[in-house]
Amino acid sequence: MKNTFFKSAAVCAVLLCITGLLLSCSKDEISQTGNKALLTAGKWQLISAIRTTDEGGGVTIEGAAEVISFTSGGHYRIYDDNGSVVHDVNYSFDDKNTISFDGVTFDMTTINSTNLTLVSKDTVAGTTDTYNYKRKL
Repeated sequence: MKNTFFKSAAVCAVLLCITGLLLSCSKDEISQTGNKALLTAGKWQLISAIRTTDEGGGVTIEGAAEVISFTSGGHYRIYDDNGSVVHDVNYSFDDKNTISFDGVTFDMTTINSTNLTLVSKDTVAGTTDTYNYKRKL
């Protein structure tokens, strides 16, 4: 009889802990975790890098990083043609769809298993930089 009571109490306690944990995680935290998992799963190949101005029109951004990655340990890396790391700095999530590295904040306007779009707006200069990446296979 005591054994059954303690088993039931233990099961109830575990269920209460799990429920509390799930309720304490906000939707933003869950989305941020999912975005980080998508972001850190492999390398990204640059498809296009365009700078547009408030007046309109756009130009290709020269010298944009061709292959990049984000590690689960919080590092943003750029690779050369031989696959060697040539740039390695920390990154941080400001919220579920905003990431900062190299002193610049980017909106992740697209992030899924195959595509990543990073957008940085400079309101003083009146420019918007848009980087489109595809998962590197």
